[in-house]
Amino acid sequence: MIGWKGKKTVAYHCCGKRQHGCANIEGGSTVNRCVKWIIRHRILVIALCLLSLVPACFGIASQKVSYDLVTYLPFAAESQRGQEILMREFGEGAVSLMVTEGLTERQEKELEEQLKKVEHVRSVLSYAGLTQGILPAAMLPDAIQKLIENGNARLCAVFFEQAASSEETLTAVEDMRRIAGKECFISGLASVFTDMRSVVRQEEAACVLAAVVIGAMVLMMLLDSFLAPLLILLSTGVGVLWNLGSNGFLHEISALSRPSSVVLQMAVTVLFPVILWHAYREKRTEMPSRDEAMVQAVTECVPTILGAGLASAGSCAALCTITFPSGTEMGVVMAKGVLLGMACSLLFFPCLLRLADGLVEKTAHRSLIPDAKGIARFVLHHDRHLAAAFAVLMIFAACVLPGLSVHSGLSLRQERAVPSKKAEEKLMEKFGIGSAHLMLIDADLSAKEVRSLTETVRKTEGIRAVFGMHTLTGNGIPEAFLPSGVVRMFRSGQHQLLLAASACRTDSAEMKEQVRQLTAILRDADPEGVLMGDASMIAGVEEDGESVVLRAAILALLTVMVILGLFQRSLLLPVLSTVTMGCVISAVLSIPLCAGGTLPAMTPFAMFSLQLAAMTGETLLVTDAYRKARGSGKPRREAVSLAVTRAAKPLITSLCVQASMLAAIDVASSIEPIVMTCRLAACATVLGMAAALLILPAFLILFDRIIVRTTAGMHRAFRQ
Repeated sequence: MIGWKGKKTVAYHCCGKRQHGCANIEGGSTVNRCVKWIIRHRILVIALCLLSLVPACFGIASQKVSYDLVTYLPFAAESQRGQEILMREFGEGAVSLMVTEGLTERQEKELEEQLKKVEHVRSVLSYAGLTQGILPAAMLPDAIQKLIENGNARLCAVFFEQAASSEETLTAVEDMRRIAGKECFISGLASVFTDMRSVVRQEEAACVLAAVVIGAMVLMMLLDSFLAPLLILLSTGVGVLWNLGSNGFLHEISALSRPSSVVLQMAVTVLFPVILWHAYREKRTEMPSRDEAMVQAVTECVPTILGAGLASAGSCAALCTITFPSGTEMGVVMAKGVLLGMACSLLFFPCLLRLADGLVEKTAHRSLIPDAKGIARFVLHHDRHLAAAFAVLMIFAACVLPGLSVHSGLSLRQERAVPSKKAEEKLMEKFGIGSAHLMLIDADLSAKEVRSLTETVRKTEGIRAVFGMHTLTGNGIPEAFLPSGVVRMFRSGQHQLLLAASACRTDSAEMKEQVRQLTAILRDADPEGVLMGDASMIAGVEEDGESVVLRAAILALLTVMVILGLFQRSLLLPVLSTVTMGCVISAVLSIPLCAGGTLPAMTPFAMFSLQLAAMTGETLLVTDAYRKARGSGKPRREAVSLAVTRAAKPLITSLCVQASMLAAIDVASSIEPIVMTCRLAACATVLGMAAALLILPAFLILFDRIIVRTTAGMHRAFRQ
């Protein structure tokens, strides 16, 4: 209890005895004086917080956004090395296959000239470009004739100066589509990324708006006031704007990071004002003054919110160690967002709530959250059964999760009709081609060695044809007859380039096996050779993704465990919390694997860092209430019952809001990695709520004796 005597603040224990020399964070005089000053000057604090939004808005408006979605994938060093060679020696960063229909040779030649003038298009290889009206089609090798022409459809290859995911290449694809019209179909990752960029731009605002509206509706049902949810969302919204406006030190922010950070920050930090709301409502019935009640509520909640916020930020920061380029950016943005959201909850929200207290009372209604005493009784009567059920869950996750398999996830929902999907279907229908491989080999290899390599590659299952300088001159065509641009396209001073057309689709299991075979063939012919292209890049994601996921998961769990241990001054409590959260996330990730499916590469990272951050506050709410009750001398079962009862309302409220926001994005978005991540995160949120209210309290009962002996400040519990 806090007594107010003029300008001096005197702290008391709950038993009524005066507290001397209390300067720690648990209701200490320093924190109490700061909170009291903030509440007294609430109008000034609110004004300063709102004024700070002006520079934040300027920062958001000036922030450069990158739509390079490849930065969310953990590519292998081999792909990066090949990309550097291709751009340095050939001036090419990516290739797309384009199908034209109903064009004469002259029209195709005119189209080729127009496409060559598009900025960031390096070169175009087509039938008209090969013959230039000089060579008859009969002089071209049979394999090339059959492959590049089928009735009124022709196939050509477009080489870009930059990587497939770069802003320059995406803009070039859009320009090519405008020039070529509806009778031309551009395939490849460059076309896929262009469509995904368009979808991200269209859906960004809709996803955020859907999450906010659904979250507000759920809050209005679960809280006992219609106005309080708006105040909570306003507080978290201010924190979001602070975060977005303070990203100026980053050169640019990725397109997926911005909407993801908005929704995930709101989902993670909504717990903090909810905790304060329930604490204030409880203190209102105990304290004579509303200011006293607010100061007491904030002072008591500071340790829990501070510990949850730092642990959640540490979990997000674990993304900075991931090898994919956007890992550092996403980790920094999310960790900063959690800290700013925590600061906003402790500064802005108490002042806002106290200022609007009268209106909050006028909009009061009955909450839909049931009485938590029944949950506490259930835990006390079935603690061993709950622990046994959790053990089964652990065994399930331990058996299934080691078989984790990831894929690139660079796709949209199946029902979404986009130009890249139409081009892929047209390419397969007309020419039986699903993807293309690029092979960089040493320029000093003899003609005999190159022909042997080409023949071996051609015999590989699923390969339709192989192109190179030797195939273009295979029918006795002198190299001097070929256009100089075609020669530069396939040969540099140190390397030569082979282009292999495959009948396998880029993301199929057959393509994965084909990439393995081609890599082995290439290594035999040239140990320094590099296999590139859309398929090999995606195969590298699938091969390296599992190890990266494991490393990120271990680091995130250890980070949370250490931070919780320091705040709770306990050895076993953070272990129980972290094991519970880790097992819940592992079990949810195992669900798609049981059906033989795979996960988008970014989903496990998000689950083991961002979702872990969201669950940390809930488990800390339970264990902190138990630690305080047990440390004050209450028996273990009474302490656990009290912890569940006190934590249930804010925990159920925040987790229901999180799940509803994630479900709203699942419905509103068309991008596969976002859809799958939000769907699994919503499942993990529901399962995490059950674990925090049922499993974790059961562990507290079973391991109480060890917890008491390994936690500082619980000496009074030894006598119970």
